[in-house]
Amino acid sequence: MNSSSVTEATQTAIREIWRVLGPRGSVEGAFNAFRAGHMPEKGPYWYSASVFNGLSDEEIDELEDQLPYPHPEQTRARIPQPMRDFLAVTNGLNLHSLSISGQQGRIDHGAGAPFSLATNQLERAPGVSKTWFGIGAMNGPWRSQGSIFLTDKDEVTLMHRDSGDIGARWPNLGDFLAQEIPRLLRIHDEKGDPLPGESLLPGDTARWEEIAERAYRVRFGWRGKLRRTIDRLRGD
Repeated sequence: MNSSSVTEATQTAIREIWRVLGPRGSVEGAFNAFRAGHMPEKGPYWYSASVFNGLSDEEIDELEDQLPYPHPEQTRARIPQPMRDFLAVTNGLNLHSLSISGQQGRIDHGAGAPFSLATNQLERAPGVSKTWFGIGAMNGPWRSQGSIFLTDKDEVTLMHRDSGDIGARWPNLGDFLAQEIPRLLRIHDEKGDPLPGESLLPGDTARWEEIAERAYRVRFGWRGKLRRTIDRLRGD
């Protein structure tokens, strides 16, 4: 996918976020940054979406220099061109259960700051190629989370954070944005809650909560056993 296509898909996604969530309460910052979808029932400062100011080429280069490189064959981190095109429009993006990361050190008036793109390069499930570039995450209803990667072929892949199972694939970043942004806007009600029967995670992810719960119990040992006891007492 060429740069103009990713740029256009990102701009279209942002316009759709504003169209749907802007009327529900917003805070506008400088240079097109904003938060939208105010949900006072969840908290006085709760917004369903945050869109940040785009980065200049120089700022993207600086961010690239700050990123860790997790595989020894690579002398430095490289931000793939599709992600550079995305960052030039918005320094990350948050929408409901989706977060696409950026330069965390840059705080935008009205929007705040995104999650760190550096963290995405270090946290990956076993078996995930170290040459794949982490760009963000999608949260499930409770413990499950999917990590989002750009592959060597610039495909977008959603993988279970704990097991590395593939939940969904997209041919490119533009298609991911064109499909997932409207889907997330459609499946949430005016209070920011998912509609009955809708899945926060796309694709083959029906068992992801079960996988995440099993990983949690292994990870936290006796605390996992205590949690199960509490759940039984609560009737969960």
